Amino acid sequence: MTAIRGIKQEIGHLKNSMENPHGDIKTVMHPSEDTRLHWAREYLDKAKQTYVEAGGTYTLSKSEQKTADFDTNINAICKITFNIGGYFGSYSTYIVELS
Repeated sequence: MTAIRGIKQEIGHLKNSMENPHGDIKTVMHPSEDTRLHWAREYLDKAKQTYVEAGGTYTLSKSEQKTADFDTNINAICKITFNIGGYFGSYSTYIVELS
């Protein structure tokens, strides 16, 4: 479980680094953050699988459970509404209907 927690922390660190709005200056690194994130997710899946094969019982975290629920129900989404604006005046509403 320690290895799984470490991989999750690495994924969180990489996501925060990549999504930082003030991260205009990027350090060039090889492999890239995208590549590291991809393989960290692969390692996490393998670590979970190995843990279960070794006899452990892996329970999903809250965020993993929410993700699994969303993935299960994504086909039920039929309409998305965007409200853009509203800071200095009115806002526009855009509706996307999926069929």
